[in-house]
Amino acid sequence: GAVTFQLTDTDPSDNFFDFTQGIDGGLVDIGQPPNVSPVIDQITVSPGAAEGAPVTITVTATDPDGTPGAITYSFDFDGDGTFEITNTTGIATGTFADDGDQTVAIQVSDAADGTTNGSVVVAVANVAPTLALNPVLPVVVGETATLTGTISDPGVEDSFVLDIDWGDGTTEAVVLTPAEAESRTFSVDHVYEFINADRSFPITVNVS
Repeated sequence: GAVTFQLTDTDPSDNFFDFTQGIDGGLVDIGQPPNVSPVIDQITVSPGAAEGAPVTITVTATDPDGTPGAITYSFDFDGDGTFEITNTTGIATGTFADDGDQTVAIQVSDAADGTTNGSVVVAVANVAPTLALNPVLPVVVGETATLTGTISDPGVEDSFVLDIDWGDGTTEAVVLTPAEAESRTFSVDHVYEFINADRSFPITVNVS
């Protein structure tokens, strides 16, 4: 739409017109240029990123028009659309619940609410799980033996497969879904239908 400005010459000898009316009858940001948002200069990621381990991201940014006040940096490590870390240092540390390429969203803002968005992809390495087994209580033929233990893994979104060799010629693979925790317990039953000369069966378990 059209904008009307009103000028008046209150002093004919000074070669200037005086600005007496702006938009809606008021002066609107007269003499103030529009704000220019900050520019992200560099994003660096600490080396050796692995699931469950701290990763530090450092962002440097500049404000082209020098808006007074500090630049604010915001980080979204978990990809939920919420910036869970905000500071004025540009340095943030977070962890990842799973391996693979993880995207961290970044936003920089100046004191005049000018914002610039960016992101960085972090290559997160998988960490192998560890397995701790509990002793299996003795049973007689035909009774149920129960194998229990704990799997530890910093990747809380990982699922696991237990490959069990019961020592009597039978094997099975047990799939365990993510526990959303760094450790999870399990319990697997097996019935021995016969006894061998040693009266014992060595149980072998691998987790992947």
